Amino acid sequence: MWGRKTVSKAWELRKNEVLLGIVVTDSHEEYPWIKCAFEATREFQPYWQLFAEEARLLIEGQNGNGQQQLTLYQQEIKEMGLSLVQFGKPKTIENFILHIQGRQARLRIG
Repeated sequence: MWGRKTVSKAWELRKNEVLLGIVVTDSHEEYPWIKCAFEATREFQPYWQLFAEEARLLIEGQNGNGQQQLTLYQQEIKEMGLSLVQFGKPKTIENFILHIQGRQARLRIG
């Protein structure tokens, strides 16, 4: 199908040298979003609430509510300096958007 592709990769979500979690792409998805599974490490604990609130506002934003707050949360996440490091390859990505909701995530690279 046009605009769809299969992606199956595992990435380490890192803040500097600290491993925060593992992101595994697990489906066909409409470009540019990729559906993923997310497995947090203990070090991700301080960030759960930030990502949970961003996910809640994202849903509300689809209904036309909370867009200004959503933008602030997304900016705060961006300023955390997170990176994705692909398993088995020296590939690091710093320009991405990651929405985490429990053990599910949506990833947009670029």
